[in-house]
Amino acid sequence: MADHQLAQQRAAVNAADVLQAERLRLVTEAEQLTAQQLFPQTELALRRAALAEAQAMYQQAQASLQQQQEIVARHLLTAPFSGVIATRSTDVGEWVALGTPVLQLVSLTPLLLDVQVPQEYFAALTAMRRIEVRADMLPGEKLSAKLLATVPVGSSSARSFLARLEVTDEQQALLPGTSASATFYFERDDATVLVVPPDALLRHPDGNFSLFAIRDNKAYRHNVTLGCSSEQGVEILSGLPKGQAVVVRGNETLRDGQAVRVLNDEKE
Repeated sequence: MADHQLAQQRAAVNAADVLQAERLRLVTEAEQLTAQQLFPQTELALRRAALAEAQAMYQQAQASLQQQQEIVARHLLTAPFSGVIATRSTDVGEWVALGTPVLQLVSLTPLLLDVQVPQEYFAALTAMRRIEVRADMLPGEKLSAKLLATVPVGSSSARSFLARLEVTDEQQALLPGTSASATFYFERDDATVLVVPPDALLRHPDGNFSLFAIRDNKAYRHNVTLGCSSEQGVEILSGLPKGQAVVVRGNETLRDGQAVRVLNDEKE
C-alpha cells in the first residue's frame, strides 16, 4: 500500500513538472509578443499568475513525495548490528502499532556473559589478573574473557553486583542463551598470605567463618576473615596464626581445645 502511494506521488510530481514547463512556455511566448506590442498586458498577467500557481503545485507535489518516501523508509527495518533472528512476533502484511516488537535479533559477536560478583570483590576488580569461563555446553574447555562493565549497585538480598564480561573466544564455541560460570583471578601485593583448603572452613549462622588449627596436639577454633578464592584454596586475611596445621576432616564435631592426633598419608 505504501509503495503504491509512493508511485502515485511520483506521478503527481511529473504531472506538476509538465504543467509548470507548459505555463512557463506560454509566459515566455506572451512576453515576446508583448514586447512587439502584439499581445495585451492583461493576458500576460494572467499567464504569469497561472505559472506561479503551477510552480506552487509542483512544490506541493514534491513535499508530498518526500513525505511518502519517509513513510516507505519507515516500513523498512534496518538491523543495527549483524546477527540472527531468534523470534518473530508479527506476520507478513500484519498492521502493527508504533513501538510494537516485531522480532528479536541476537548478535553472535561479541558474546557477553552477565555474572553476579560478591560485594567484597568489587574494590579488587582493579587488581584482577585474568578471567576464565567454563560453559556448561563445553565442560572440558576453559575460555578467556575480559571485564566489559560493572553495575555499581548491589543486590540487597544477595549482597552482589552485576559484572558484564566479553568472552574472547575466536572459535565462537558458545551460543547465546547458554549457561556458564566465570572464575576471577586477582593479583595480591602480599605474597605471604595464608591459603587453606575450602573443607577447613566452618560457616556460622551469622555468615562468619572459623576453622580449627592444631597446636600441641589440640584443636583450637579461630575466627577468620576470608579473602579471595582460587584453585589453590581460600585466602585467610586475618585470624589464623602462621605455621599451624588446620583440620579438614571431622571438624564439624570438634570442640575448642579438644585433643587430637595428627595422621599423615604415609602412616594412614
